[in-house]
Amino acid sequence: MPEAAATLRVVDYTMKREPDGQYRRLPVSESMKHMATGTQPWPTADGRWFLPHFNLPHLERRVLDVLGCESTPASVSAAISRWNADALEAAIAEAHACGGKVRTREEWLTHPQCAYLAARPVVEIIKVAEGEPEPLPPGDRPLLGVRVLDLTRILAGPTAGRTLAEHGADVLMVAAPHLPQVPEYVRDLSHGKRSCFLDLRRDDGAGCLAALAREADVFVNGYRPGQLGGRGFGLEDLVGLRPGLIVASISCFGSGGPFATRVGWEQIAQSVSGIAHTHGEVTGVGRPKLAPAPICDYLTGYLAAFGAMLALARRAREGGSYHVQASLCQSAML
Repeated sequence: MPEAAATLRVVDYTMKREPDGQYRRLPVSESMKHMATGTQPWPTADGRWFLPHFNLPHLERRVLDVLGCESTPASVSAAISRWNADALEAAIAEAHACGGKVRTREEWLTHPQCAYLAARPVVEIIKVAEGEPEPLPPGDRPLLGVRVLDLTRILAGPTAGRTLAEHGADVLMVAAPHLPQVPEYVRDLSHGKRSCFLDLRRDDGAGCLAALAREADVFVNGYRPGQLGGRGFGLEDLVGLRPGLIVASISCFGSGGPFATRVGWEQIAQSVSGIAHTHGEVTGVGRPKLAPAPICDYLTGYLAAFGAMLALARRAREGGSYHVQASLCQSAML
């Protein structure tokens, strides 16, 4: 059990060898400290709680523009106290910003988004096209010779890519120079991968990604639903480029339902699903409280990698292309 629990907060255990030969844990970056001060449940005007998310500068700006406040705990708290929770959740979603109303477990179980997810498996694996069987390459590792493109950031998606690499896959992480990252998670989740920069806004970058996709076995996508499709790399586009491809999509709210297109992170999944409310109760703090680890992120990454491996096994037996979907809220419910 301690080892299993440790896999849900791996980043916290990274150590660096100092000049004196001793290993010491690395400090948390200032940006992450700042994010944590505001990304907390705050009371609303109608006696509920709401959690805004302040990771990454452009997403923080969207939240602050909705709230009309400064990026300090006091200013954020004062601004949220003037909103009703449901109205603020709708306004944040309309702005493509990130935030969520804190619900109890019982409230989530009666919500339409939960009803949608509850009717589906924790990991969805759908055959989207027929094709000839492709046996896995021989080797002493389960995924030796399997090629993976990892187009994900922070945190579930890179966990999936790292997990596939741990099983022997050849993983190429594809990022872009203009996209912000969190250094702690780049450090933690890049083991076993090669990496490159491609700007999909440029024809040469998109062309290079298309060429890479034609040679891949697994394509891991962590973009907001619909984003890659708008650039010519939707599910049908990718399967057209490479029949037999396994596309693993990772999101906050899952494959459908009323919240499916919303932006979401770990803390949002904890808030809307009842985890934060329950954790606040069991710890006796008298308010909703986030769990002390990004449990939904890491678990979703492991589940997505598991689903990709199951799809590869199905492709080996019966052929075809597959869509694997995992989500933070499904993991929260599990």
